[in-house]
Amino acid sequence: MPINLGLISLANVPDINCNCTMEIDMSNNIWASLTGSKLTWKELELNVKEGNVKSDGNCGFRAIGSLMGFGDKAWHKVRKDLLKELRKESVIYELILNGKERIQHIEYMLDYFEDFPLQDRWMTIPNMGHLIASCYNGILMTWLVHQSLTFFSYETAPLDSIYHREIIYVGFVNHNHWIKVYLEGQHPMPPLMSVD
Repeated sequence: MPINLGLISLANVPDINCNCTMEIDMSNNIWASLTGSKLTWKELELNVKEGNVKSDGNCGFRAIGSLMGFGDKAWHKVRKDLLKELRKESVIYELILNGKERIQHIEYMLDYFEDFPLQDRWMTIPNMGHLIASCYNGILMTWLVHQSLTFFSYETAPLDSIYHREIIYVGFVNHNHWIKVYLEGQHPMPPLMSVD
């Protein structure tokens, strides 16, 4: 039975050890569907034909790697890049992420370079959102059923510089699989994840 997440319709529900096929369903609004919003938003054009990555527990890192131009097999590079960024800027991330224990937990999650990691080693949002945006000097927009968010680099300057940053779009489907999301034209932006 297909799962429909707005414009994304997965013919085979992904699980950690399966390959997925994807179809495009243009009948729904992704923003309202993924956020549970009752608002009517302009219909989005979404292309997910090439949005899937291997479902092996590294799918979040695969999606980021592919969207950054490294390829979806470069998940280990993404893990290394994020780990390096976390360690290099640990004082800043302690402030952003509210404490050393959380930093140690994220470091534990990232420091794994084998196939098929258990769930405690998967990419998670919001834990890694600012880290990904800062590491790749971009804007990360995530679409999840219960918590869609936008993350900026902790170094983000005035709004003029936003237009010159890479925008990374990812979606989390079936509570266990990250995919690449391609948005074209104007579209709503998920709420900004603030740094308190």
